[in-house]
Amino acid sequence: MSSSGCNSLVSIVRQCCVRGISQAHSWRSFSSALAASSSQWAFLTSRGVLQAEGPQALEFLQGIVSNDVRPLMGAGPQQAPVYAAILTPKGKFLHDVFIYPHPELQDAVLLDVDRDGRTAALQLLNRYKLRRPIKFQDVSARYSVATCWGRASPPPGPWWRPDPRLADLGFRALVPAAAAATLGDAVGASAAAASEDEYRALRYQLGVAEGEVEIPAGQAAPLDYNVDVLNGVSYTKGCYVGQERNSFTHYRGVIRKRLMPVRLEVLGPGDSPASQPAARQLGSGTDGDTAGPGPSSDSAAAGTAAAQAVCGAGADVVDAASGRSVGQLRGAVLAGSGAGPQGRGGAAAWGIAYLKLDAALHAAEGRSELLVAASSGAEAAGSAEELGTTAARTAAAGAETGIVGGGAGGLSPGAAVWRVIPVRPTWWPSEWGREEEVASGGGSR
Repeated sequence: MSSSGCNSLVSIVRQCCVRGISQAHSWRSFSSALAASSSQWAFLTSRGVLQAEGPQALEFLQGIVSNDVRPLMGAGPQQAPVYAAILTPKGKFLHDVFIYPHPELQDAVLLDVDRDGRTAALQLLNRYKLRRPIKFQDVSARYSVATCWGRASPPPGPWWRPDPRLADLGFRALVPAAAAATLGDAVGASAAAASEDEYRALRYQLGVAEGEVEIPAGQAAPLDYNVDVLNGVSYTKGCYVGQERNSFTHYRGVIRKRLMPVRLEVLGPGDSPASQPAARQLGSGTDGDTAGPGPSSDSAAAGTAAAQAVCGAGADVVDAASGRSVGQLRGAVLAGSGAGPQGRGGAAAWGIAYLKLDAALHAAEGRSELLVAASSGAEAAGSAEELGTTAARTAAAGAETGIVGGGAGGLSPGAAVWRVIPVRPTWWPSEWGREEEVASGGGSR
């Protein structure tokens, strides 16, 4: 975009700041402490399973992953999984893994990994093992990853283990293929079948990323994505690949950008008149139209699906007053009927965003406003084609409603605009966001 276009656009979106602050307070009253809900379960088709077999398998993994796997040594199949990350030598995130004792083999473990990244993970492990007598293989056809949440005890079945990250994430399972087809019968009336998107909405409300799109492989610092506080890093286990940079960041004690939950609200017909020019310019571009759908729940769902598919990972989050980028959206999913109030335009979503903490906490307190914009419908459909036909179809649906997605690059004419409202999770340590103040002996925020 030209500098003159940027300046005019900044002046337009600056009007959103005053208009949105009072509305934003109603959103900020939500914490990520989840309301009581009925138990649900879902298969996670975004996850795959690798197997490591050999008497040195766990000893080898101890030097590769960020967490201590010694609790799995000699443990039976009932042992809870270990959550960890595989890093580059410079400490950047590559893969997230849940390591389980094998249910049948004594000298083997199973690794729950990102399905799209499993081939790269397999190649990396085979490269690192050198001549060790360890066999790595993809066993995704033999196991399905499942999750169950909204209950204090595991559902019926021998496969369920507590999710090691947060209690609110419930239970996780590696279900043998022979049992996967009847898992619903095994769970019975104790939990209702749900979609992976519903589980994703739960994770986003909690501010937990998963996989190599939400945590960008080769780029993300694991502590910025809260992997350590989610029980994915040990600072006492000794050396592992990437450990030095991880430990340096931890002991320095200051992190200025973090992943956190955000509410996304489409600017719609209920917005004040001052916002309508911005909605017209950044939305469909048609006189009389506003960004976002009308009351139709179908159009809201289609539009938000497009936002998730195309305007998810990588879209710039900008400060409404200055127009400067303060971070990136890492994912978005339609808010369910029980997840909070709908936006005035008829659509709202939960997301996760990697944000500068000072800007995010100012916005969470109502002192500023953040926005994210999607590209135009045609651009979104074209971008989606690069991601696959399913994404292209959802992008086309979003283009029809005016809620469409795009990659990073900030606000641009012809783009629908979403209000981004950060939410501080209840599980965050109190000092996060004011580490420098705490380190210097300052008082509370």
